[in-house]
Amino acid sequence: RHNRVSTTDTRLIRRIVRDALNATLPQFQSQIQVGAVFYPEDGAETRTAACAFANIPSVDITPAFNTTSRVVGVFDSTGPGGSTPTNAALLRGYTYFVRNPNRARARYLVLATDGAPNCNAALNPTTCVCVRPGGRGGACASDGNNCLDDARTVATIRQIAVNPVTPIPTYVIGIAGS
Repeated sequence: RHNRVSTTDTRLIRRIVRDALNATLPQFQSQIQVGAVFYPEDGAETRTAACAFANIPSVDITPAFNTTSRVVGVFDSTGPGGSTPTNAALLRGYTYFVRNPNRARARYLVLATDGAPNCNAALNPTTCVCVRPGGRGGACASDGNNCLDDARTVATIRQIAVNPVTPIPTYVIGIAGS
């Protein structure tokens, strides 16, 4: 999620994702255990608070059979906007899988996002590519959390997929806004 997408676009994107999940998941919900991790809700008072996404071994919806209505319901009760702590979300999902092994089932991470990854305070806000309106420097000038965090995010996806102990194939679905 990120603020470059208009409110109209976010509603449309949320509806598209919800409708796609509604069309797909019910036919497999007795065969596929589905869970979910969601980005923090928009409305945090500061960018740092909006990027605070604990790497804890829990998920918002625990993978289980027949969870389609719970997963889809989140799209009806929340709205995208704000930060996109993609790297932290990936690590949180992966940590859950590592701490809750299940050798009897194949496991996959699917990342669906309409925003560029950000939330890396270690990036230089004066030289990075900014995901906020204002471009290089501009709105990022004082906060590395507004910087594009693509390199770290892609490296994390690679590490998760090839980890020799617990590899988890990861699929990324990027939904473009205006």
